[in-house]
Amino acid sequence: MILASNSPALTPWRWMAATDITALTAHYATPSLWWAALTAAGASAAAAGWATWRTREARLAKTIKTARTRHKVRTNAKIAVAAGSTWMLVGSVWTPIGPRAGMQLALLGGGLAIAAPHLYRNRRRDSTLELAEPVAELAPPAEDPRLTRFRDHFCVQGTLAGARLHDFEKVPGGFRFHTELPLNRRVTFNHVKQLEDEIAALYDVPYDQVSVEPPESRSARRAVVTVLTATKAHEREEPWDGTSTYDPDAGTFNLGRYADSTRSRWQIHAPYSGACSGIVVGVQGSGKTGTLHVVASEIGQAKLCVECLAAQSCPQCTPRRFSALWMGDPQQQPFAVWRGRADVTAWGPISCVRMLSWMHAAMRHRSDFFGRMEWTDHLGRSNTGKGWFDPTPQFPQITGVIDEWPVISSDPDLGPYAVQFALDILREGRKVGFGLILGSQEADVDVLGDRGVRQYLRAFNACVHRSDRLAKQMLSIEGNPEDLPDGIHGVSYLKSLDQRSGIVQRPKHLREYLRPGENGVDVRAIADRIAADPITYDESIMRAIVPLGYAGPGQILSDDDGDWDISKLMPTAAEDDEHDVTDTTAGQAAPATAAPYAAVIHKALQDSPSADVFDLMESTGLSALEVHRAVEALVIDGHAVRHTDGNYAARI
Repeated sequence: MILASNSPALTPWRWMAATDITALTAHYATPSLWWAALTAAGASAAAAGWATWRTREARLAKTIKTARTRHKVRTNAKIAVAAGSTWMLVGSVWTPIGPRAGMQLALLGGGLAIAAPHLYRNRRRDSTLELAEPVAELAPPAEDPRLTRFRDHFCVQGTLAGARLHDFEKVPGGFRFHTELPLNRRVTFNHVKQLEDEIAALYDVPYDQVSVEPPESRSARRAVVTVLTATKAHEREEPWDGTSTYDPDAGTFNLGRYADSTRSRWQIHAPYSGACSGIVVGVQGSGKTGTLHVVASEIGQAKLCVECLAAQSCPQCTPRRFSALWMGDPQQQPFAVWRGRADVTAWGPISCVRMLSWMHAAMRHRSDFFGRMEWTDHLGRSNTGKGWFDPTPQFPQITGVIDEWPVISSDPDLGPYAVQFALDILREGRKVGFGLILGSQEADVDVLGDRGVRQYLRAFNACVHRSDRLAKQMLSIEGNPEDLPDGIHGVSYLKSLDQRSGIVQRPKHLREYLRPGENGVDVRAIADRIAADPITYDESIMRAIVPLGYAGPGQILSDDDGDWDISKLMPTAAEDDEHDVTDTTAGQAAPATAAPYAAVIHKALQDSPSADVFDLMESTGLSALEVHRAVEALVIDGHAVRHTDGNYAARI
């Protein structure tokens, strides 16, 4: 039994038993003690070589995984070989024949006593004597009856005949599965998308509880179907404790949850690119302003270490805010909780335009600074000028959030300036850290003020609550906001980095003010946190906004102040321009008529193929209101024309 064992660990014990048997046999069988010694030495050498071969590293590694155990086995083998050889040689030569041959017997018995229990537990069994019972094959798991229902209804015949259904999984309140469409049927993702209402009817659920969206691969042959079978599935709220969920690797935060309970994300900035703007649309009572509160709360609380940013390599990091929060409330009501707590609050439509003019001036100054700044990259190369923006506490991003944007954009006097400011900020500000987030009840170009404004706003983030069908096309989302359930605050479609605008999502729940008896965090508490950690602006920003009237953190620009009106708007030039003119409350009011400036504007139009209001402001040194009045007078008199892109040209 010992010699038949196949375990590497038993090799030393096998050698001990074998040498004892050899020594005992040689002692009794050979007539001469020297022949016995020679026989024992030969057996010792052969067995030692055999044991060494059996415990070699390559063989042990196949059955013994750890190097420590393999070393222990080889050490035991050496000890057993040495001890057994010594006892065999001594015993076979010097022990007399007869009763006193007990040394060999004792050694043999001791070795067997030590090895027997282990050998018995690990003995090999003859496969011919004991046949193992065949293992029954496991039956495949039964298919979920909900998936079977879909297969029988859609995949046996009809549009999806032959489609393969796979990766079925349960999600909170429902289930989800993937479909792979056959090539020979000439069906695509869009064919599955058109079946949403029929799928809802199949499972007897509201049509807004069924979502068909493309997979991560965006393959046209595949679709992901999510069905929520729970009653009032979208009414599940996700309370938020107010802790920042900012992810520095992607520049995002968690806005809420999709219908399948996965996280939905809003992007603050794109790493190695720039600031990300956005738009939130929804009719009254749909949750538009609530979403803006969550967005503002997350942006205002996002922080990075002053020294190592997101690397977490400091012994003790010092996190600071990296995005200024400038809140604009032309309606003077929705953002009351932010008044005096945001970094800047614009209270009223005129003040919102003034805030935009500050952003515009700061953007131009920082752009000039970034164009000339000298810096060294990680390879040690010196560079001049920087073509992207990553926010830091030293160079913060400035995010303007304005609710009820149409109050400004539709104003006959304020609209042209506000829209032009917004267009410039959206078009030029991303790579120097300026972004806008606008709230509106509609997404029409007529309401937003310009096609370019809509295009730039929807590029990174677009959250569409219950609205008209036109918002689907205007903001390029896959879901239909007209079908969203009425009365459920916050449900929406989100166009973002997730690329899942075809599935319903709901932002986190955060009350503006806690009600009696409620516990937790509200917007007011988060606004206080933000106010307690004011932004530190870089020099280029301060050089732009201090001359315009910036007084410090928490400043409120109010229409009731009476020390500023639209006539104070002046062109913004670069930092090093000796003719730099900026918005100043000391400026002279515009004349009552445009006649004194019509000739100047007409001459400027003749010198340029086309120009917008701001081009004319820069070339003439006139205020925005003066230019606007003069150019409109020229259009009425037939001396100038206004193109569809908003630019003006002299009529030839």
